[in-house]
Amino acid sequence: MTDESYIELVIKEQLRVTPKQGFNVCIYDEQGNVGDKLTVVKHTNTAEEAREIAKSLKGEKVYIYGDQSG
Repeated sequence: MTDESYIELVIKEQLRVTPKQGFNVCIYDEQGNVGDKLTVVKHTNTAEEAREIAKSLKGEKVYIYGDQSG
């Protein structure tokens, strides 16, 4: 069994939180393990709704991952 590189783990994590449809609002935990630093807080249907939720998460490092359609 081969160990995955840092980059491979990060890419897998990003793919895991990228939805097939809509948008996922995620917070980033700098203290988390590599490959497990992103937590999905909320799934939304629109980018506007995702941005509003992100604004409400003051003090957090927030990322929004959207589907591949837009």
